[in-house]
Amino acid sequence: MLVRDPRDNTVSWTYHLRAIDPGMIEFNSLIQQLPPAYFTWPHQTQLAFQVRTFLPAAVNWIEGWLNAATQAEPPVQVQFVSFDDLRRNPTALVESVLKFHQIRDYDLSKVQPPEPGKRHFRQGKSGVWREEFSEEDRQFAANLMGNRLESLFDRIAVS
Repeated sequence: MLVRDPRDNTVSWTYHLRAIDPGMIEFNSLIQQLPPAYFTWPHQTQLAFQVRTFLPAAVNWIEGWLNAATQAEPPVQVQFVSFDDLRRNPTALVESVLKFHQIRDYDLSKVQPPEPGKRHFRQGKSGVWREEFSEEDRQFAANLMGNRLESLFDRIAVS
């Protein structure tokens, strides 16, 4: 499972939605229900909405996989890899995933590093939530997350 700080994911998701055509609201409703006026809101209002809707879902999603890997009987074999590792060395990360799944016959010569501004890769920086979140959003995120994902981030840092 590719793991990114869900606060950074929330910022990224907000920018992703801003970049699509508002006519896509029906498609997006398959993922997340957006208010009809969402695309007319300024960025900070959209971000505050996403902090309260998308962020909790992202935290729950990651936490669910962590619980499956540690508390299920028998435990589910889950490889946790970090977004920062993907950003730094995509070829090595893909190779580790292939090895985890015991896939042996592969050619990674075509794996190219992401380029900012292309496809879904806006900036790829970690910690941007610190610049983007309002004080109220920071407090909401801190109350929501607490130390719920701490063991996961510790595990990723060790591997």
